Amino acid sequence: MRIVLVGTGVYPIPPPGYGAIERLIAQYAHALQVAGQSVSVLQEVRRQQPVDEYWFAGRLKGLLHSQTADIVHAQTPVVGNRLASLGVPYVYTTHSRNWFSVRGLTQRWGFRLERRAISRSAATICPTDRLNAEVSRRLGTHRPAELPTIPIGIDVNSWRPAESPPGTVSALAVGAVIPIKRWEQAVAALAGTGIRLRLVGPVPDRVYAERVRSAGPVEILGEIPDAQLREEYHAASFLIHPSASEILPVAVLQAFACGIPVIGSEAIRPVLDDGVVGFIAVPDSRSNLAPSLRALAVQLRDDAPLRARLGAGARRSAEERYSWPKIVTAHLDLYEAVRHRFGPALPG
Repeated sequence: MRIVLVGTGVYPIPPPGYGAIERLIAQYAHALQVAGQSVSVLQEVRRQQPVDEYWFAGRLKGLLHSQTADIVHAQTPVVGNRLASLGVPYVYTTHSRNWFSVRGLTQRWGFRLERRAISRSAATICPTDRLNAEVSRRLGTHRPAELPTIPIGIDVNSWRPAESPPGTVSALAVGAVIPIKRWEQAVAALAGTGIRLRLVGPVPDRVYAERVRSAGPVEILGEIPDAQLREEYHAASFLIHPSASEILPVAVLQAFACGIPVIGSEAIRPVLDDGVVGFIAVPDSRSNLAPSLRALAVQLRDDAPLRARLGAGARRSAEERYSWPKIVTAHLDLYEAVRHRFGPALPG
């Protein structure tokens, strides 16, 4: 099958550093190629600013002119709407947290584009059942005929458990250092427990980073290469992820693949089987997660067999639900259905 994956116009694919969707596109393209598919990645980058998605979308007509494809697959709403205006049937994957929370004019505009991109698509993929249900509820009869749940994938051969468990109990947190992640609650939860916390991820908000540091002991490492990140997972006893809003965080899948439990917020319940791969923290009456995070972290600190059992469950989940070959197969089944209904997206 000939597949064109359309990028974002923001960061290179693969990105040299942070760039979640761009990194996902690169990994998915590689998985498709391993499966024997013909894949082209369409991307042009100007200034590496979010607004450049509009510039890139404006160039799509010319960029697509030389392409032939059975399937065109987009991942961002500006690109999706531009493909619709060009009359190109496209598969769309929604990654937007705005289905659950919209604040401010920018998010309202983005959500409007998101709804239009989905309603105009040949098919839309939701990474979790929770998101699928919300999209279906809100769009009603405007939902596309094909709306499957297909999660993102993880390379379970590259991300593997450590050969032996770490000697001391420590926690890892992975993600951008921004307020929506609520890292300050994780830091406060672990203060005084003897559990070391290391936080890995880009630091775009220096003021918030200082707020995180003031909550208690934490080492903020910034962005690091994947090889070093794997070492961090191998040295950690569990991942802590208190984010207020998520769709399907890559960090959680990396933890699963590396065989360590995850303590997370309600936002990651769609991918975290409570008591099997980790635990969901429950906020108190003031919407504070710290007491629950603390109790669960201490439980893991004091129970090595429990850590081992949950870690094994996490690895099993990565292999059975999120390995790239399984994710690719699900995509190809959808692509076949779309091609059957619409014919080649770019006949040439």
